[in-house]
Amino acid sequence: MNRWKMIIAGVLLGVGMIVTAWAQAESDPLVGLVGEEKEPLKKGELRLNVTLLRMAKADAARLLLEDVGGTDWEERLVKLKEVGKIEWVNWWKADGYVSQGKWKAGRTEKYRYVNQMAAADFWEGWQGAKERGLPVPDLERLVNETSEADVGGLLEADFTLNEELGVVDLKVELFYDPGPNVKREVKTWPLPGMGLFRPIFQPWELVTKGRVEVNRVFFLGAQMEAEVGGLVKKGVAPEVMGERHDHVLLAFGKVSSAKRGESKARPASGLRMQTWTLAVAPGEFLPWMVERKGFGKDEAVLAKWLAAAEQGEGVEMLACSSALTESGEESRLSGKLRWEDVRSFVPGGTVQDFRAQADDYAYHVVKHLVKWEMHRVPADKAEDSFRPVAGERADRDKGGLYSGNVLVSRPAAPARWTKWKSAMERDESEPGAVEMSLADVEKDDDSYPGGDESFETSFTVMRGDVAMIYAGLKEGTVHATFVRVVEDTVEKVAAPVLPEMNRLMTWVIETPLDWRNGMVKDGGVDPGRLGEELLKAVNQGKAELKGLLSHDQWRQERMSLHSYLGKPVIFFENMVNTAVHPGGIFFNTSQVGRNLIGDRSVTRWLGDDEKWGSGQGFSFLSLGEPKWQQWGMWVATVKGANAQNSGFKHPVFPINEVGATAKLMPGVAQLVAVMRTSTVGVDVATAKMRWYVARLDAESKVNSVDRVVAGMNEEPRMVQALVLKGKVGGEDAGAWLEALAKKECEVVDEVMTAGKTGAASTGADYYFPNGRVGERNLSREEVFDGPAKMPEGTKFASQVDLLNRVVGFQWKMMDGKWSVERDGKAPEVVTDVFTEVRSEWPVDERVDWKTMPKVTVNVQRPIFTIQRAEGEVPALGETVVKRLSESEVILVRRLRVER
Repeated sequence: MNRWKMIIAGVLLGVGMIVTAWAQAESDPLVGLVGEEKEPLKKGELRLNVTLLRMAKADAARLLLEDVGGTDWEERLVKLKEVGKIEWVNWWKADGYVSQGKWKAGRTEKYRYVNQMAAADFWEGWQGAKERGLPVPDLERLVNETSEADVGGLLEADFTLNEELGVVDLKVELFYDPGPNVKREVKTWPLPGMGLFRPIFQPWELVTKGRVEVNRVFFLGAQMEAEVGGLVKKGVAPEVMGERHDHVLLAFGKVSSAKRGESKARPASGLRMQTWTLAVAPGEFLPWMVERKGFGKDEAVLAKWLAAAEQGEGVEMLACSSALTESGEESRLSGKLRWEDVRSFVPGGTVQDFRAQADDYAYHVVKHLVKWEMHRVPADKAEDSFRPVAGERADRDKGGLYSGNVLVSRPAAPARWTKWKSAMERDESEPGAVEMSLADVEKDDDSYPGGDESFETSFTVMRGDVAMIYAGLKEGTVHATFVRVVEDTVEKVAAPVLPEMNRLMTWVIETPLDWRNGMVKDGGVDPGRLGEELLKAVNQGKAELKGLLSHDQWRQERMSLHSYLGKPVIFFENMVNTAVHPGGIFFNTSQVGRNLIGDRSVTRWLGDDEKWGSGQGFSFLSLGEPKWQQWGMWVATVKGANAQNSGFKHPVFPINEVGATAKLMPGVAQLVAVMRTSTVGVDVATAKMRWYVARLDAESKVNSVDRVVAGMNEEPRMVQALVLKGKVGGEDAGAWLEALAKKECEVVDEVMTAGKTGAASTGADYYFPNGRVGERNLSREEVFDGPAKMPEGTKFASQVDLLNRVVGFQWKMMDGKWSVERDGKAPEVVTDVFTEVRSEWPVDERVDWKTMPKVTVNVQRPIFTIQRAEGEVPALGETVVKRLSESEVILVRRLRVER
């Protein structure tokens, strides 16, 4: 390749290429929607116009709230244009001459750019050739190794015209991406004569199906616009992206026909679902929840909080959306920042300049996503075995009933850039450091990937009624999501009998340890009494609210709630590949690990029992901000290198996790689990009691025995496990219970869970390296139980395993058996010294590996003090004791549940 071709290729690849050009010809926000068509319709012609507009999110949220169905959008848009509330973004127009077919307007082009895997591979070949005096690779080969992404605007719509009703059934796919306006430079693998950049794309997509009127403007959809934000200089992506999202993109359309004018009697059309998500202070939210009665009827509080958000009065409007929809069809709306970045690495093969090589990549995103599928519930649903005991609500004839499931996702935190070094004895400022995205990773199915704030649940809502379907506590504020279904029709639809509805609320509450006193009385526990006392204490400020979850259930849908409230964190995962040489230890992590700091919850309806209540399954996991533990790893002869300044950091997450199954009677707050938080391995001075309280609000009492699932007709159970420390000899349960009653022994760990299955973990989710290998590969348990002194024959592992375990207390109960694993004390850190370690770098085929110099390598690892026990779950009223150490035992008993 000659010099000029190389320069041209470098310029094209460095800035990115659009294969063909595309233009946006209009700027009038109402083009194709209001006024005369620029191109008059011909006889028999059917035309679709769609315009994409931008609004401030506060204005858009209010617009959705005021859209109660039947809105004259032409008139409304004219007013919005007059006051400057809308901004034109894009426009599509498509014509046709048949009553059924496919419209297509606009187009997308391929934006091509060099991906980091290709760049890293090319750099290694170029660098290696220069080091060995060989011909360098041709830059032209990168032209054939580019990534590509769609940019532009494309509308595709399948349509069927119903001339008699004057409506069109549409299946719409709308895509818009203006192309990357900002990029982030990649400096790890410098390419000759060109720069390497990550282009940041901004795709906005809508996929839905619905019915619209001919010759009337209709509302197609609205979704948040993911915005780069920050200080952008010369098109360079800032250090923090997506910190604020202040605008919404809204799509409006119009199907024009020369055959027919507007209908005077409007047919049923324009069915759409709306969502709003707000952040509200607990002091504002909790009193309202206490007074909230029934299901739905939440429009007044939504309007109040939206107004407060506009005034900056303690409420923040986080997101809103709306889309045309149809019963039985899935709708999906998304707005994203999207870019390509590395997620795994392999060792480099150069002689003079070590760089970790990109092995795999993924699309990283800052995204807003709403996805739902809902169904119109027939009025004559005879197979519905649920009936409310109370009288019908007076206004049920004003609209239909809709049920379905919905996934709502929004950015958990802004995207940030962080650097990882490539040598144990260096820091992140060195040239070989790799820059990583601290952001969510995209999955093909839009399911939760580990970085977004999201929930997925079932819902049931009356048409025209605003209902809060979800709320969760995040970083001291309640994030609440409201929905409403509206329709452009004046027709009154006879509503069906409302199937039985549940609302499940769960509180996570922390108190001092002495609150456990009186929890168990005479071998029995009253979950209802404890639940009410704890909620009262929260309302009085005597107990701390650590978590909150509220969602609705329609019991004909056995839908789990999956809730994720937190922010992402990344770290080394799987293993570290090392390349030892006399000047230090080069390395790369094989994978980028991800976790969510915050709360993850799953609840599931299990079935009903007329006598004992509604069965519910609970799983709650809370991870706190990590402490970054330094793990020393260094070559002994490197000047100044030591455990404090060489090696790498790994996270230690405070963890509290519980799982339980409980039977809840409607309207009664009940304790479903409690545990003592462990201080082992975490920077917490004082342990607390952490209580999990749930309340099921139902529109009618449980009254359908025929829908009971297997096992739900058994009486409730509560199992307690106590780790006791004292001088009582042996494993005599009676003696230990007597010592407990007389306070002659100390409770050092404790858990109590409802149901036949249960689990709990508390302490630290502790990540650490294992830099040693024996004559065979060690199991995880052998690593955990490894002695301080290495056995004979132990060698340095050039592939250092990265492991984790919960340090503190772990409890499991299943199939009539229980097990416990706990740490008697925090891990000790020891330093293994490996002599005669053969150098593995530089990689040079001209040098015999056996002649490479040998060095001494120091590697730190933890030593755990683990206690384990297991046994059979005792019968009601019985107690078993197992010894854990000379002074500690675990006592397990099944308690009598009082109602």
